[in-house]
Amino acid sequence: MTVTGMTRSGPFYHVAGVMNDDFKILMPGKYRVKLYLAYKREYFGGIPDYYLFICDKLQ
Repeated sequence: MTVTGMTRSGPFYHVAGVMNDDFKILMPGKYRVKLYLAYKREYFGGIPDYYLFICDKLQ
């Protein structure tokens, strides 16, 4: 999963959950989804690390 503004050196994003367990939303392709921050922590040097919950596809 790539997110606008994400680089190989951070910030990093991890999927913590998907609404209704609809994992098809994670299939390769270009989907616009609503992401909600579930948890944030920082690596050394203040690099942000986010755990996200995916709500649904935007139409």
